[in-house]
Amino acid sequence: MNLNKVQIVGRVTKDPEMRTTPSGSSVAIIGVATNFKYKLSDGQLSEKVSFHTCVAYGKLASEVVAKYCVKGQEVYIGGRLDYQEWTKPDGTKGNKTQIIIEDFQLGQKPKQEQEKPTQVEQATQNKLNEEDEIKIEDIPF
Repeated sequence: MNLNKVQIVGRVTKDPEMRTTPSGSSVAIIGVATNFKYKLSDGQLSEKVSFHTCVAYGKLASEVVAKYCVKGQEVYIGGRLDYQEWTKPDGTKGNKTQIIIEDFQLGQKPKQEQEKPTQVEQATQNKLNEEDEIKIEDIPF
């Protein structure tokens, strides 16, 4: 059992932030919110929201996350935890934990994106509007 491996399903909190490493590799950084629902001792339902910083590298960053990930998008992320620690200029310690994305899948689009027709749907609708009238002689059977 590898304790550094994680799997989460959540919603993207902002559009991806793109960067490039000194060697030229693409890096995409996204925030993901996850919800955990549980019952309190009195039976009342409660919910906790957690926020995660997730990082993708290479083709996954540039060809998938950057192109298709938008705020509100549901995502599945499998990866590993990366803990970083440093000393700040004022001498205090800083730290952060992030998820390095190894497996990534898109889920439902955000509601406002679901309501917008895709390019194919829009082209089909435009074509139908141009040909509102169907003539009997145009039917092939």
